[in-house]
Amino acid sequence: MMKVDDAEIKSGKDHRPEKDFDDAEVIERILSGEINDFAILVRKYQKGIYNYALRMLGHEEEARDLAQDIFVAAFKGLKGFRGESKFSTWLFRIAINQTKNRIKYLRRRHFFDDEQITSEARETPDMFATLSGSEDNPEEVFLKKDFNSLIMRGLMELPPEARQIIILRDIEDFTYEELSQIMELNLGTVKSRLHRARHALRKLVETKVSQGKK
Repeated sequence: MMKVDDAEIKSGKDHRPEKDFDDAEVIERILSGEINDFAILVRKYQKGIYNYALRMLGHEEEARDLAQDIFVAAFKGLKGFRGESKFSTWLFRIAINQTKNRIKYLRRRHFFDDEQITSEARETPDMFATLSGSEDNPEEVFLKKDFNSLIMRGLMELPPEARQIIILRDIEDFTYEELSQIMELNLGTVKSRLHRARHALRKLVETKVSQGKK
């Protein structure tokens, strides 16, 4: 992933902490020639992009490579960002397309035929409450770690489109309106797809739990 360590915008005469700059201002600076300032956007969004890539692929090294590709594509295409949506929406739209291409590439090499899900990818903190309907029951909390592993395995068995919408809504916490923009779908379609994806995941997890009790 891109190496970005500076705490402030060093270019030009502006040394305000980068937290004081909004995305539009940073993008304007980049397009005016301060290309090193793209590191600010990487720092701001790299965790979310990496986590998305990790949940989609289930493998840390592949996720790092994919995250790198996403930011490279965003940098190359930045002139095409018109500001009609938030930068994060535009960035995750790129992430979806890059991920789709990476999954096709990995499938051709039978990457998903093996048990590739790594320990970091099994951390799905928000999904336990989403599927169980509770996060307060002590017995359920005790089982949360194993349940998260089942959820991630279930996610990896879903079609990429279903996996994608669950990750964006239930893990990355995008709103329905933001999902509509990212996925370029109307709001009703987003809600129905999410409902079907959650139902499919719940059934997969229930099956795995049932099999584990035999």
